Amino acid sequence: MDNNTRDKVFGFFQAKTPDKFSVPHLRMMAVVRLSESVEAWRMKQLASIEQFRNMIETAREQTASTEAWYAYWFPVWYEKYVKGSVEDKLVESAFRLLVLAGQEGYDIKPKTLRTKDERSFVEVADAITYILPKGKDGVNEALSLIMNLFKRIGYQRDMVNYMMKSKMTFFEYRGFDNGKRF
Repeated sequence: MDNNTRDKVFGFFQAKTPDKFSVPHLRMMAVVRLSESVEAWRMKQLASIEQFRNMIETAREQTASTEAWYAYWFPVWYEKYVKGSVEDKLVESAFRLLVLAGQEGYDIKPKTLRTKDERSFVEVADAITYILPKGKDGVNEALSLIMNLFKRIGYQRDMVNYMMKSKMTFFEYRGFDNGKRF
């Protein structure tokens, strides 16, 4: 994740929710989503990303996919194959941190992932909650650790970018807040 990703995510969320949230609010929302990713990990709820991608690609090949058709089916497939998974919740947590970085003007500095991290998924998630109060350095480290969690479940950077783009598309078609206050 870098400043370009930050700007895309921040711009998207700013257009959907022009309210400015406090730093503690955005940190807490990141932690909530991170907690949900731990619960999904505990329940072994991984996304069926290949099935999701296949549905989209097959539909594009076999039909003259109109925008209305795509707007209807994309959220249906996302909810079936991705929603509520570890990956989905990690992306949501990263989104909240990228919005925080965009709102506060933090530079995102991609870090090299540690090749050996003996901590468990839960221990890495817990570490994120401790480093978040450290301002921009904490946000950068948290995003790096989220990438580490993606790496643990077999995702490389390009697949994480695909998941982030898919989540924004899902929000675009389904609606961002889905009736929630925030």
